[in-house]
Amino acid sequence: MDLLEILKKDSNFSIKELDKELIVNKPRRQALKIPKTVNLCGELLRSLFLIFGDGHYKSKLSLTNHVYRIHMYVIHSFENNLGIPKDVWKLRIIHSQNQDKKFINIVKRYWTRVLEFDDNQLYPTISSSFGYKTCEEGIARIQIDKMNISEIVKILIEKAISLIKNNKLSEEEYCYILDGILNAEGSVLLDSKGIHRVTISFNKKEKILFRIILLKLIQKKVFKEKEDRFIISKWYFIYQFLKPFVKYNIIPFSLRPRDAHNLISGFLNHKRTQALRNYLETIEKYPNKYFSQIARLSNRDWKSAKQTLQIRTKEFVNIKRVKGRQITRLSEEGKNLLNLIRTLENWLPIISKNLKEDDLKIKQLEVK
Repeated sequence: MDLLEILKKDSNFSIKELDKELIVNKPRRQALKIPKTVNLCGELLRSLFLIFGDGHYKSKLSLTNHVYRIHMYVIHSFENNLGIPKDVWKLRIIHSQNQDKKFINIVKRYWTRVLEFDDNQLYPTISSSFGYKTCEEGIARIQIDKMNISEIVKILIEKAISLIKNNKLSEEEYCYILDGILNAEGSVLLDSKGIHRVTISFNKKEKILFRIILLKLIQKKVFKEKEDRFIISKWYFIYQFLKPFVKYNIIPFSLRPRDAHNLISGFLNHKRTQALRNYLETIEKYPNKYFSQIARLSNRDWKSAKQTLQIRTKEFVNIKRVKGRQITRLSEEGKNLLNLIRTLENWLPIISKNLKEDDLKIKQLEVK
């Protein structure tokens, strides 16, 4: 994106052109130095849609969330891609226990440490949560008040939305955008079988855009639309939801390790995943075996194998009749499923490491 050409269209901006940068200003604002051109890379796209989902960018730029990784990601992304220094951000804490001064001091230390902020970046007043109970660490709002960054972010988000609506982005870029939305608006629910459903909340402004993004990656039948959220449930549809992320090695819920762990481990531990993996790995190891042999080698009875491979999930196996007997080979979809399972297993140590780091940081609050 050529920011110089875009900003010239707004007569309220005063612009000083340097070699590779611009100094932009508006009345009653602080001057801001930004690059002349901006690459809407995956990192920046994810950050913009974190802001779109959980932030504001009208008179000032802000992002509100209880997950410190989300804040850190946006701060570093804006520094790397827009040249916005970390020290211009301010921090406000929202907490339902704002009357407990001793505990609030612990919460203040928690947020300044995890975000690596100086004390002068912290607003001393703790905001009320207006009747709802916050999590133990409370909620952080990071914001930039007096600079022109909100106008720049608005331009970038509007450009990204235009590219989405006009189908000008790659499938990989849509994955980064959807991951930003998942981190801002998504959740994962488990049940006794494993993964139960993935939900994405939306308001009226977001609904149509989120649907467009989902349809760039998955078929309409994969998700249901409720009054205020999209829902992806049932094993096969969650498999379809995971496929584009695995294709580009992008962990969904990348900044929320708890949800990422629930999604990945919930899918891997699902009974259907485990049964299919057993059959498919057996067929991979012993191709062109009779159907009855595969059942025996998989330590499953023949009726169970027939139910799974010939009825429920027949697209994962090619079964050919030869001389009255059935011979099995992996289909392309079967190879895709095994690859997906193995990729998810490779992701788990990364997710578990992040989860342990987060748990250790939360333990700072236990000295209450």
